[in-house]
Amino acid sequence: TLYFRIQSKFEGENCGSAHCFDLPLLFFNEENWKDTGLLNNMPLEEIKKYGRQIREIWASFIRHGEISKEIKIPKILEIKKM
Repeated sequence: TLYFRIQSKFEGENCGSAHCFDLPLLFFNEENWKDTGLLNNMPLEEIKKYGRQIREIWASFIRHGEISKEIKIPKILEIKKM
């Protein structure tokens, strides 16, 4: 079993792991997300970078049906086996 947590750990961020926090990571469009409180204090360039990494992880899961290792993306994602 994998434990999969997406949570904002940016300084000054108060949303934490709010419902739908993954949406700007998966469907990044600067114009759509630049003024939302969901990304308060989070640099859009970092959201774009981390989102690319998360999409790669999810695409690999879709292709292969598993995530074979623990993964950490600082400030955003933690995946570990339970």
